[in-house]
Amino acid sequence: MSHCINRYRKYVDHFDLSEHQKIELIHTVGRMMESFVERAFGDDATQQCIEGHVVENALVAGDVISSEHSAVHSNQLLKVFNGQKGKS
Repeated sequence: MSHCINRYRKYVDHFDLSEHQKIELIHTVGRMMESFVERAFGDDATQQCIEGHVVENALVAGDVISSEHSAVHSNQLLKVFNGQKGKS
């Protein structure tokens, strides 16, 4: 990573930080970027450990609510709404 420090030094030189803090900042941002790339390509350690489990658990986690318009549901909502008007 030492070659990266020289490459990115110009971006942190103007900050009011110690030399150690500037190097640490470059390393931290570099690790963050590596993490984003690993996640984007599915190479993140967590993604590899739980591969296959997330989809299975997500599908079982809750009921699916239909987004189709239904006159029955609309009428039921309207009745509930009208029944509650004026009540606090």
